[in-house]
Amino acid sequence: NQLQGQIAQALSRFAEVHLRVKPRAALVDLHERSVVVTLEDILPPVERDYAKDKKGYDLLDESYTRVFACLRRMAEIELEMILGRRIKNSILRVDPESGNAFLVFNFADGLGSL
Repeated sequence: NQLQGQIAQALSRFAEVHLRVKPRAALVDLHERSVVVTLEDILPPVERDYAKDKKGYDLLDESYTRVFACLRRMAEIELEMILGRRIKNSILRVDPESGNAFLVFNFADGLGSL
């Protein structure tokens, strides 16, 4: 799907430029009220090892969450331009075991365009 490809490309570029990570791939799932993106294999081995400890996991999760909170509006604007729909909110979570990051973008109420 061309739309999924555009989203994958935009969020891979966002990850590289703003999060300073290079995903192996970006997988996009479009839903009626949200978009879910998996950025594959973005965590380096040292972060994966660090996160095996509960305290390390919490600190890693918090650091990625805080960085994304500062930058998320840029990602939301990119998606709004591609999809023609407003984004109400978004989150990023990391999974140290897989090395993946998961982004969820929820659409604002209504199915109208921008």
